[in-house]
Amino acid sequence: MFSRKSKTKKPNEIFTPKAKDVNERMYISRERLEKHLKRALEGTYHIIVKGDSGTGKTWLYKKVLKDLDVFYVVINLAEANRLGSIAKAIISIIGSDLPPQNIEFSETMKAKGSAGVVGGQIEHTKKFAVLQKDLVEECFKILRKKAGKKICCLIFDNLERIFENSNLMEELGDLIILLDDERYAQYEVKFIIVGVPTEIKEYFSKTRNGNSIANRITEIPEVSKLDRNQVEEFIKLGFIKELELNINEEDVKKIADHVYWVTFGIPQRLHEYCLQLCYAYEDNDWKIEDKCLTRADQFYLSSNLYSTYVKIEKLMNANETTIKRRDQVLFAIGSLDKDEFKVSEIEQIVRREFPSSTSDVQINASQILSYIAKSQEAPIKKANHGNAYIFVDPKFRMCLRIMLRKDKNEKIEKLPIESIS
Repeated sequence: MFSRKSKTKKPNEIFTPKAKDVNERMYISRERLEKHLKRALEGTYHIIVKGDSGTGKTWLYKKVLKDLDVFYVVINLAEANRLGSIAKAIISIIGSDLPPQNIEFSETMKAKGSAGVVGGQIEHTKKFAVLQKDLVEECFKILRKKAGKKICCLIFDNLERIFENSNLMEELGDLIILLDDERYAQYEVKFIIVGVPTEIKEYFSKTRNGNSIANRITEIPEVSKLDRNQVEEFIKLGFIKELELNINEEDVKKIADHVYWVTFGIPQRLHEYCLQLCYAYEDNDWKIEDKCLTRADQFYLSSNLYSTYVKIEKLMNANETTIKRRDQVLFAIGSLDKDEFKVSEIEQIVRREFPSSTSDVQINASQILSYIAKSQEAPIKKANHGNAYIFVDPKFRMCLRIMLRKDKNEKIEKLPIESIS
């Protein structure tokens, strides 16, 4: 019997998905990325930090900025999207120390409808633009004063919230160019742009002033998932070091294999799943048994993937269907390790995994994939090139891996969640 030595730490203190602050006890070092970011911070360019959702971009930059004792303020670009202006978002976050100023008087003028006001309205709009720039400069001045002699950064997080908004992207580009102006350069404020889109620099290169913007920014390598060994390190840190569970090496590897398979090594998903695994062990009196992994799967489906689970249920074959080819294709999709796949690859997996029902028959994988891609809230879509598909929702593949099981008779079974208490 394996048990827990100490009960002083709670599972939700160790596994902390979406935590605002870096959980230093569970932080897995990414030396290569950290080195690139540190060197970029010591350089003269503005910085792009890119990577899929949940891969740990925020923890990465916060860890490095803390190590270098950098002063920084975060601007959530969702706020800029709401306000319709990045400058307004900067002012709303940093400018609280500024004296009250009437920066909306142009809107007041619009209420006056006489013909003689039109010229004045245009004039006031110009004054408004100048005044707003002055307020942005005042914000930079505040940042530099608070930073002292430290490196000073303004973090623009969640770039994906404005990436399709050409006006806000152009404004961001203008701000990047503006910081080279002597008037603003004196404050030595460096931008760090954080987001999901991978073609950020390429986007700027195609805009007005594209070369000017592209020449002022640098990208660090993409922040991606953890590898299998890092996941095992994560398991040992959380379950053995922090929660003080007695787990032998064989079980550690078994747990790590399963967790890596389910989560793809995505840090946020690791924290989410391992929290549920903790609860499964707790319900089992902290005994480390294989059934706890299945229980954790059920917990995770219920708490984190329920809506995705329901969508997949709707895509599956009816119970009375004999062959259930659609279920086989869904199972094959879940086994993929890459984000883009071809019809031929799915067909190969289906034939390999279900030989007794695919010998000398057509699978019609192309038709089934097309059906899935045209479904409501489709989890996959056709790629822009060739006979290929890409994932729209990363949770779809994760849910497939947990939800669908193949028995010894090549029958697809669905892991139930309705019985979870």
